[in-house]
Amino acid sequence: MRRTDTSLQGWSLPGRPTRLGGAQVLQAGTGAGAETTVLWRVLAWAAGVTIFAAVAPFGGEIVLIGAAMHAMRGARQTVEALLVLALTIMINKTLVPVDISILRWVVLVAAAGRTLWDSVILGLPVPRAFWWLTVLVVTLVLFAVTASRLPTVSLFKSLSFYMGTATALVALYRTRSLSDYWHLLLLTLSVFVILGSLPLYFFREYGFARNGVGFQGLLTHPQTYGTITAVLTAYVTGLIVFDQKRSWILLSTMVVGWGGVYFSQSRTGMLALVLSGIMVVGLALLKPRTWLPHLRQAMTLPTLTVGVLALGTFGVLFGPRLSEGLVSFLLKDEASQNVIGALEESRGGLVERSMKNFRAAPLTGIGLGVPSELEDAKIEYGPLGVPISASVEKGFQPTAVLEEIGIVGAVLLVLFLIVLLAPVMRRGTMPLAWMMLAMLLINMGEAILFAIGGNGLFVWVFLCMAYISVQD
Repeated sequence: MRRTDTSLQGWSLPGRPTRLGGAQVLQAGTGAGAETTVLWRVLAWAAGVTIFAAVAPFGGEIVLIGAAMHAMRGARQTVEALLVLALTIMINKTLVPVDISILRWVVLVAAAGRTLWDSVILGLPVPRAFWWLTVLVVTLVLFAVTASRLPTVSLFKSLSFYMGTATALVALYRTRSLSDYWHLLLLTLSVFVILGSLPLYFFREYGFARNGVGFQGLLTHPQTYGTITAVLTAYVTGLIVFDQKRSWILLSTMVVGWGGVYFSQSRTGMLALVLSGIMVVGLALLKPRTWLPHLRQAMTLPTLTVGVLALGTFGVLFGPRLSEGLVSFLLKDEASQNVIGALEESRGGLVERSMKNFRAAPLTGIGLGVPSELEDAKIEYGPLGVPISASVEKGFQPTAVLEEIGIVGAVLLVLFLIVLLAPVMRRGTMPLAWMMLAMLLINMGEAILFAIGGNGLFVWVFLCMAYISVQD
């Protein structure tokens, strides 16, 4: 019998129904057989806490203090606290004015401390992927000390990345018997972020607060909303299309999710959502025993008929403006008059600067978290005046990785991602794979893999969740 976190007693009952937040879950398998509903109690808590943080003095700060205390209760609570932290960091600050500068580290330290305690004192296990992550971070620390242009920033960035990612990975691994719960929690958060953002579309001072043009919903920026919603929409759409899970709340979340990505004007989010879906369909053709039957099931005559009718109706109603709207979406506010030129203007300069720095230090890079142009950097100082962060606008993750951690670091990062991704591609479900690929593809336009203090934490929690859901 494998040893698990003692805090899970009463939650892990293999083969027997268990009540989790108001939804019945069968604690067996990898999550594919879980009831496709939301955790209504969790959804109510999320809405209530958001309202409290929005209207109460220092409400957001109180929520973060509560999350830190919650994190110290056990592995499951640690993961939940990390999700609260990620959502608080990404929350629309016009709606919830919360100061996260110090308290985010309090939550992160509390979560990491509980996980470390369980590892050292209780001797609980860690997954194989943890050691790959450790090798990567040790290398980044060495590069920070020996090769970084801003050693303190790179060192702090490396250690904070390790603290957040390793904590999520290990805590999730120790709660792998609750895989169905994590799937339902993911679905619940999808409903909360996507449907919860919908009312703000009609209140522009909140829903479009950042720039007045792109829809940001409950989140802090249209690009943040667009990319995160793309990831969540990929999962929900996969459940509907490939797993034949149909309910009014799922269908509503899918429709509003696709629309939300479009109205956020996030080209990165839309491209990641579409391309990852195409990739999953392509991979299904290579998995005739597992995924291909789900693909064939999705290609039924009623489904295709509904799809054609929906597209036809959409074309009749919006056809005259569709082409113009699509081009406007892709061009956004760039000066170019063609799509290729717009993409080049928005990302081409950033890529070229990154590659210039990469050529100057191809093996080690210039340092994790170091801006391409030091003279334009806005350094963030922590206690005692120690520089802990610098504003970084990289845009394209592959070149940003090469620039910051060089060929050696990039190879180790790719190996770690393969360790996480390969089991899901082999034994996971199509919705999980779609979500995981979307998470990776959003980094083509938003370099967030190392942004553990922002939406990167959210992405890593669910990358690790997908990985542990297929572990024995």
